[in-house]
Amino acid sequence: MALRSLLALLILLASCTLAQAEQEPCLERTIAVSFSRSDETPVTSVDSLALQGAYGGHAVAIRSIKPRERLPRVVLLVDTSKSMEPSQSAAAILAERFVSGLPSESEIGLAFFASKYTLMAPLGKDRGKLTFALEALKNRQYYAEGQTALWSAVGEAAKIFGAPTSGDTIYIISDGGDNRSRTLMRGVLEALTGSGIRLFAAVFAGPVGIRRRTPEELEAPGMMKEAVHTAGGTLLFDPESPGGYYSDLDMVGTNGKPTRFAVDLNRQVSQIVNFYQLEISFPEPIHKPQSWRLQIVRDGQSSNERLQLIYPTLLMPCQ
Repeated sequence: MALRSLLALLILLASCTLAQAEQEPCLERTIAVSFSRSDETPVTSVDSLALQGAYGGHAVAIRSIKPRERLPRVVLLVDTSKSMEPSQSAAAILAERFVSGLPSESEIGLAFFASKYTLMAPLGKDRGKLTFALEALKNRQYYAEGQTALWSAVGEAAKIFGAPTSGDTIYIISDGGDNRSRTLMRGVLEALTGSGIRLFAAVFAGPVGIRRRTPEELEAPGMMKEAVHTAGGTLLFDPESPGGYYSDLDMVGTNGKPTRFAVDLNRQVSQIVNFYQLEISFPEPIHKPQSWRLQIVRDGQSSNERLQLIYPTLLMPCQ
């Protein structure tokens, strides 16, 4: 009887320990962080940087930072709603040049969306289906519907990754207007940041394909900039950036040098591909979404004012 009682007690203790372990909040995260310089010089090493993070009144411990271990998977999400019809050729050209800028071994998926979401090519290294679909895009085969469910489409695109890992990326090409989604932008962003998926975008709201715009589209660039900033990405065609609009999408100018567009697109592709894995830990559990700040601490020996951090600005409870 004593032996049986002892075994029962041990089983009970083990069960309690397991339950406690399952309830133990995860206090450590791995976050994708990219670096960029305003003077466009490449960032070759961040080993000597001192970083500091905080949310609310709490400090975030920086455990380590190291180059990414694998290439990110990328889902290209292209708006084919009626409002994008004047910009369809430019959108297809941009999509092709974006894809060509990614390493050949990158896994890329492609989806179109208007009021509905359509997967055109699953994640993979074969560019054949992407090329065929983007060529059809140039030939006006996908522009018809007037309504746009942008944030619903982003939520669907996130499912392509299956089990996402830090650095996986959704790249949106759109005018940024949304008049159909049943899912709010905030909810989608919380889901993305909670799973480690980053969001980058190009918003056609300037001279390329310019036309009279709806109220949703007029507000779109600012909203999209907020969205990509929250989800650790950047925006092409930034309305607040000098020269952020482009009269054309040529990669080489008449002077034989890369155009402003080429420089900005290549920098954005580099931010997607060449990220770092930042390991952090929290002093206590996070029970609700928290905005946080990550910054470079100057060491007094070198100036880092021109070095910009690109990271998801929202911390989510463990999923």
